Amino acid sequence: VLDNALHTVISKFNRHLNMIKPIFNVLLEETVASPSDKILRRILAFKKSLMSFENNVMFIEEAINSFLASDKDRGEQQMVVRQITESLRRLSVWVESAPEPEIVKVANIQHLGTPIIAQLAQPLTAIELAGLLHPTPAVGGKPWKQASKVIAEVEGMDRGWYAGPVGWMEGSGDGEFCVALRSALLRDRSAHLYAGVGVVADSSPPDELAETEIKLGALLPLLAE
Repeated sequence: VLDNALHTVISKFNRHLNMIKPIFNVLLEETVASPSDKILRRILAFKKSLMSFENNVMFIEEAINSFLASDKDRGEQQMVVRQITESLRRLSVWVESAPEPEIVKVANIQHLGTPIIAQLAQPLTAIELAGLLHPTPAVGGKPWKQASKVIAEVEGMDRGWYAGPVGWMEGSGDGEFCVALRSALLRDRSAHLYAGVGVVADSSPPDELAETEIKLGALLPLLAE
């Protein structure tokens, strides 16, 4: 299910593009009949730019459709949704999750996201709830006991704050927490960048490495400043 807002943008763009194309063709024909090199170059350059933009929009649409159709990505994301839902179900009167994931865009990368809402059976503060839900399979693996041993052996490092819950809570207990994923630890003039991927049975090592490099690349411009 492609994001409705993206569908709207693409539809409007295609409509306007189809209206503009004939105008450019007429202008191009008239310019060729009464040539002016300067005008001709401008029209050709603008037309080339317009077609390039059209191709980019088509590429984005295809990429998002491919992402949503990927069994590997959807399976990985559903694993996290199931665990959060199951954990909340033990604490709640009812729990509901969206039937289909959404595309969540962040800077130069996008994720699958599923809204989940619940009514707690007993009041809990935001930090208590975060402690009960963390870690999810997204950062801790599943099953956690076995996965945590493998992570310690394979990663060979102390994660520190990476992949931990970060957020705020006010006096009433309300708050908001998220998982600290792409991040950097700065010490004097040194920076350690952190990013990762979800490794499952269908993972391709080259693809996972490429995804990690893209995520790390989002942090580099910040350090350059």
